[in-house]
Amino acid sequence: MKYPFLFLLLLGSFAGLSQKQGLHGQVFWVSGNQMPGPEVILSPNQGAIREILIYELTSFKDVTQVGPFFRDIKTRMVASIVSKADGTFKVKLPPGAYSIFTKEKNGLYANLFDEKTNINPVIIKTSEYAWKTITIDCSAPIEEGAEGMVERLISICEEAAEAVQGSYGHKGVQTVILSDRMAGPDRIPIPSLLAVGAVHQHLLKTKQRPKTALFVDCGDGRAAVVAGCGVG
Repeated sequence: MKYPFLFLLLLGSFAGLSQKQGLHGQVFWVSGNQMPGPEVILSPNQGAIREILIYELTSFKDVTQVGPFFRDIKTRMVASIVSKADGTFKVKLPPGAYSIFTKEKNGLYANLFDEKTNINPVIIKTSEYAWKTITIDCSAPIEEGAEGMVERLISICEEAAEAVQGSYGHKGVQTVILSDRMAGPDRIPIPSLLAVGAVHQHLLKTKQRPKTALFVDCGDGRAAVVAGCGVG
């Protein structure tokens, strides 16, 4: 069975000489079976033309949900824009907190939520990008063996927590990517399920997990069961 997926990516604020701040991003349409496996060819992400509706910050208590779609939104709509053929869009907005939806046949669609049940939230600040990402190396030196892998796994958890926490005057990241692309002749990749499980549990213990999205960029997610466990 095949399901369509619509993703809002690269949401953030922008600043410049001609525009004070606002929102830019890209809408992708992803269709077909996206589970990796032997001889499976994944369909490419395709930019989509969609009407994008921007509301004041909206939570589940402010809407009626019908399946993956939302209707009867009680908050005020502040702007709307139609994305280009490649899915990109850009719109001026005053500083504040907003929820982003795309208009579909069966209602309004959004696919991200925070710990307060706000729907597809984004915060616009002057001269500051709201969507931030960090990529953490998930490989360890081969010569250090199993002990080196354990030490590296502990470091990965600490790096993720520090990135999410941020520092004085710098907001923490909203996306953490665990990647094994640095693996090679001298570095062994840490199994993706081990890495994502460790970081997930560590962020739960530090009460930071709801603050960030966790992604895995790995070479060992070839079977559907591995991808499923990573998502779960």
